Amino acid sequence: MRRLCLVVGVAVLALSSFGCSRSAESAQVIVSSSVTESLQTASNHGQGKKLYYSVTLRNNAGKPLEVDRAEPVLQKEISEKASAPAPAQPIGGTIDRGQEWTVDGEITFESDAFSLPLGEYLQGVRVYFRDGTSYFVET
Repeated sequence: MRRLCLVVGVAVLALSSFGCSRSAESAQVIVSSSVTESLQTASNHGQGKKLYYSVTLRNNAGKPLEVDRAEPVLQKEISEKASAPAPAQPIGGTIDRGQEWTVDGEITFESDAFSLPLGEYLQGVRVYFRDGTSYFVET
């Protein structure tokens, strides 16, 4: 009986260790290393706002990644006020292990009847791979 408990305990410990290391690795495939946001009045007679953003991403996978495009994801309350969806940024290339790349652009809002502190407009960036899968990177 004692031997059986020892064997079961070792098996559970081994399986939980394998599961933790695997999920920790997959959670770090791509990380956000810096985020910059700026908000300015739109040029249409002082109405509306423009959000300029720049997110630097880094490939932490153990291999190069075939990236198709990256798309900024706005906070829900902000995305509902955008005049158009946040545009995807084409990447179309291989991102080597450890390499960084920047996703940047601008989004126009019809109204300026909202305010969040800078740094809270972007929820993250969804990265689309050439094989059709995607990965969400929280900023």
